Amino acid sequence: MITLISTTNRHVPIGQPSGYMFSYDLDHKKVLQKNTIIEVPYLSENPNPRGGMRGLKGFSIFKDRIAFVTSSTIFIYDNKWNPISYFFHPSCASIHELVLTEDKIWVTSTSADLLMCFDYSGKVLANLDVRKMDAVKKVTGWKIRPFLTDQQIQEGAIDFRDPRTHNLVDTDKAHINSVTMMKNGDLLVSLGLLKNADFSTMLAIKYKLVRWGIWQHFVNFNSFLRKSVFTKASETKGEMIIQPAKGYSVVVRINKELNVKPVLWFYGSSVPSHSARELADGSAIYLNSTDGELIHFDPNDGEILWRDKIGSKFLRGARELPDGSLLLGDGNSFYHYNLNARKVIGKYKFTDEEAPSVFDFCPLPNDFDIPPRSFQDQHDRLMPVHQI
Repeated sequence: MITLISTTNRHVPIGQPSGYMFSYDLDHKKVLQKNTIIEVPYLSENPNPRGGMRGLKGFSIFKDRIAFVTSSTIFIYDNKWNPISYFFHPSCASIHELVLTEDKIWVTSTSADLLMCFDYSGKVLANLDVRKMDAVKKVTGWKIRPFLTDQQIQEGAIDFRDPRTHNLVDTDKAHINSVTMMKNGDLLVSLGLLKNADFSTMLAIKYKLVRWGIWQHFVNFNSFLRKSVFTKASETKGEMIIQPAKGYSVVVRINKELNVKPVLWFYGSSVPSHSARELADGSAIYLNSTDGELIHFDPNDGEILWRDKIGSKFLRGARELPDGSLLLGDGNSFYHYNLNARKVIGKYKFTDEEAPSVFDFCPLPNDFDIPPRSFQDQHDRLMPVHQI
């Protein structure tokens, strides 16, 4: 079986690939192709050397269509990888995941704290503002005001794709980062990290250090201390030895009437949690990336069935395979996990490069071809891409 792996390339200079799509043969444990992607505009304006606008993000398959997203653009193909369409919207940026349905596409706009719904032409059909989710505020005590009006969202009054158009400290307060369609049609959505005032202060300091050109020196010094002095310091917490700010991670369930119900929440996250997924048996999983932990829970009432600490670095990306086992991303490796036995079957390093870090997986159905080696060449030939 072949699975696609999307990656973000961390700490690579602007001008080099910010991410890849790997085509990986699970049966023979080898990479078939390393596919290059189409880079986003304004990447040079992004101050985040670890993630942010970099790389390739989430996948979705519906019947004979497959789609993936970069930070600012939705790309849709048939099962032979002929381009069907692509589109973008100013209010939809720092995209993490999407879900295809028959006539709708749900997309997480992380920077704008929005869950957006488009038709296949890119027209906005609906949006849900995380900052207006009173049920989330009630269970977490999160206090944040809306940033945009509905009219501003629809009109794209702020082009969130360009970091220069807004203060990054004032946005991305919930890190809405995963969305999946449940069998009954509900959406299961991850609010990876609700940021409070402490987080905003720390981010403001970080962005100043970036602008002053000394952030990388700080990171290098921190890395030296972590490896040489604090040898047991966890790498799961954003690579920082001390994490002075923490927040909530929340999974919400959204029904067809767009009513929001928090089903799982916990405090103590210093980096966003990821990959809320419904499983074939109706249960669900969530990745507590701060602690490298897999959480198995009931998506109806939020009961935690069990937890298992797995990761050594940064758990992100999870998909269920047809046999009921899981793929879980961890940096430039992934785990194959037996859900019933609650144990790791194997850990596989899919690249010797240190920069690529797993974002998502996409097991390919048998009637889907392997993607083109270069998406830029594919589009130049069949559907040229203009993102500005």
